[in-house]
Amino acid sequence: MNKPLPILEFHSIEGDAEGGTLSRDHRNATPKATQPPCDLRWLRVEEFFRARTIAPNTKKAYERELRRFVNWTDKAWNDINGRDIASYKCYLETLRSDNGKQQRSPATVAAAMTALKSFFKWMVASYYIDENPTVAVTIPPQKKPQPQHLSDSEVEALYEALEYRGEMQLRDRAILAVLEHGLRAEEVSQLNVSDYDGERVFIRQAKHDSTGWVPLAPESSLAVDSYLEARRQQKSTMESDEPLFLSHSPKPKLKARRLGYDGIYKMIRDLGRIACGMLIQDWFGRHELPSFLDETQTQQMQAFLAYSNPSNFPPFALAHLPPRLKTKAQRLLVVHPHQLRHTFATRLVLMGIDSYLARKLTRHESESAFRRYSEYGRGVAAEAAYRKAIARNNQS
Repeated sequence: MNKPLPILEFHSIEGDAEGGTLSRDHRNATPKATQPPCDLRWLRVEEFFRARTIAPNTKKAYERELRRFVNWTDKAWNDINGRDIASYKCYLETLRSDNGKQQRSPATVAAAMTALKSFFKWMVASYYIDENPTVAVTIPPQKKPQPQHLSDSEVEALYEALEYRGEMQLRDRAILAVLEHGLRAEEVSQLNVSDYDGERVFIRQAKHDSTGWVPLAPESSLAVDSYLEARRQQKSTMESDEPLFLSHSPKPKLKARRLGYDGIYKMIRDLGRIACGMLIQDWFGRHELPSFLDETQTQQMQAFLAYSNPSNFPPFALAHLPPRLKTKAQRLLVVHPHQLRHTFATRLVLMGIDSYLARKLTRHESESAFRRYSEYGRGVAAEAAYRKAIARNNQS
């Protein structure tokens, strides 16, 4: 005799992994920092990166933003519509931290929308979807970027900090000299010995394909020559495809290898910190310590002034510098390599070099990208003309 079949129970499930409706709780949930989902959606993202020619830093930013969007929704790509993109944009704009502050700046929201627009435009062009859901969503307007150049005294402070770099001093001086000519840190990292001809460096790999020769000032060529000569003394022959700048890592496996972007970034940051400490040492070495410092702070300052390494300054010392020196010290603490590119472009404008020729030297593709420097230069020229007119009127 056959046994009766068990009774089947059916339960409804809201949404599914591919085309389900987003719940309100899910839309408001903070995306989790997980690895890229191993599903068909992320396979499309990987295909997008293979199909497009994107600079490494741009690819990293796009991947971060697309991963965040994938974590926010479980919809399939062909189910995403304009309302979803608008909701996600609103989510980013209104996301708050525990203290009520906005977590995503307008620039971050703009970066997210730019990544999504680029991805969905490719999806349409590749016939994976029929319509681009990002068309009706605008990118938040951004403030005009200002040049983040360094003053002459700040650049000089970085050079003065080199005396505390020990065996890396020759290499670091040569790197700093090359960065001063508008090269990006990644471009400097990729230079080989054969890319330097004694007067110029040749950029083989660059953002926006902005390759070409960059002339160096005589003192900068001398800095590179001195570094290479020191290497030749240690090694009788030097191959043309060897890295121009080598790592000084204490790890045997990394020593004598190409100095990477992170190493160049850290080098400039270290120089900035040393320069900041030198400002503090110089000021308090010529002035009495503030009487309102407690006993512990006074002892720390005395030990710091007697110590030869200026990078180990007490953090509270910054607050007791004169306003102008304090501003300079704070700027040196956060200095980064790309500021030297801004500095080079700004100097070219202030020297009166035609903007087209200046763009050839900085390898900017368009005038619009170079406009921030031109506008700054005109502002400086206008102020100089104004002060000259005032002086002329006072004399008359």
